[in-house]
Amino acid sequence: MFALYVIFLLVISTVLGLAIYHDPGYIMLAYDKWTIEMPLWLAIISLVIFALSIITIKSILTFIKKIFTTMRSWFTDLKHKQARNKTNQGLLALASGNWYQAEKNAIKGVFYSDYPLINYLSAAEAAQEQGANDRRDQYLRLASNVTGNNEIVVGLTQAKLQFKQGQHEQSLATLQQLDKLEPKNILVLQLLAKVYLALKEWKKLLILLPKAAKLKIFAIDEVTKFAIIAHSALLKNDADHWSHIPHNLQIAPELIRLYGLIELDEPDKQLATAEKWLKSHQNDAALLLTLGRLACKNSLWGKAMSYFKSSLDITKKPEVYAELAKLALKLGDKNASDNYYRQGLELSLDN
Repeated sequence: MFALYVIFLLVISTVLGLAIYHDPGYIMLAYDKWTIEMPLWLAIISLVIFALSIITIKSILTFIKKIFTTMRSWFTDLKHKQARNKTNQGLLALASGNWYQAEKNAIKGVFYSDYPLINYLSAAEAAQEQGANDRRDQYLRLASNVTGNNEIVVGLTQAKLQFKQGQHEQSLATLQQLDKLEPKNILVLQLLAKVYLALKEWKKLLILLPKAAKLKIFAIDEVTKFAIIAHSALLKNDADHWSHIPHNLQIAPELIRLYGLIELDEPDKQLATAEKWLKSHQNDAALLLTLGRLACKNSLWGKAMSYFKSSLDITKKPEVYAELAKLALKLGDKNASDNYYRQGLELSLDN
């Protein structure tokens, strides 16, 4: 472009020069009382020189700007490359359990990182593993400032770290906020179930489980396991809770066993209910043990003895021998009682 300008000016100068040769002329500039006169050729040369100077200065400035832009781009690319290296080193250190290096490299790489969120979250985990919860929380706050649309990611990381650290109440508070943001987030609900389990919030866990089953957050067997644990815990403190347990869970071995231990107002009806289950679960050792205990509550000693022995025929368990020993002693047969206790003790030692 600069060369084109020069050629253009030379052509114009040549044309004007030829014209001046035939008629040199002059030019006069007047302002107030001041006047300037000069030959036309001198005025033209002055204008050409001025124009060339402006074009030259502009070209030099453009060239300098281009150099600075190139250098700045190179410097920025270098910093980004160094940041990526530090970030990768931090992630590798985190994976290998080198918490100090993981935190150090994650923070060193954060300023020119393509994804500073990853650096802060990695540093937070590394800090917690070193027992530095204050630094962990600081990194999580910094991560919140660069989240963009990743609030759930930061919140989940925070809740996981809190849960891992045994800060279950804090983890619960974090998860409840996340649940409001995304009520159907699978990872939030999975961790929420584990927190309820850790805090023994059985009723809240039971409220969550149908939602978990609908969204297929857990396998059906796992949902059932959680439900049985929650119902078992509630049943130990409140025998009337039995009426709130779904019928399909009442026959679960753990709950059947507890059904024989809880104290309800009408033990005869309790026994009758359990005997109905026997029709479809004839070879259920846990149910036969429960039936024996319920028969004892109703002073049906012979029926109780029969149920206990039937349970042993299916599966030999120390607690069944213990029940038989107690029943034999109640019936006045100390030798039989001692024999049952001995068999139960030997079975326990073998196991």
